[in-house]
Amino acid sequence: KKQKKGLTVTWSDEDESEEEVESEVANRITALTEICISDAESCDEETTYDELAASYKDLCIRSEEYW
Repeated sequence: KKQKKGLTVTWSDEDESEEEVESEVANRITALTEICISDAESCDEETTYDELAASYKDLCIRSEEYW
């Protein structure tokens, strides 16, 4: 009779060094943070709901690509 073989892997914070944890946190922050550069003209304009929704959707897509 054939037996199925399996492998179970678990991850524990205790398995990582402090440097690895800090590096992972930095990578997550970098992936989720955008640097916004605006000029004086754009500061005077109101942002529309559609623009906010499009920006949010773009950030969600980028976040999914990272994870």
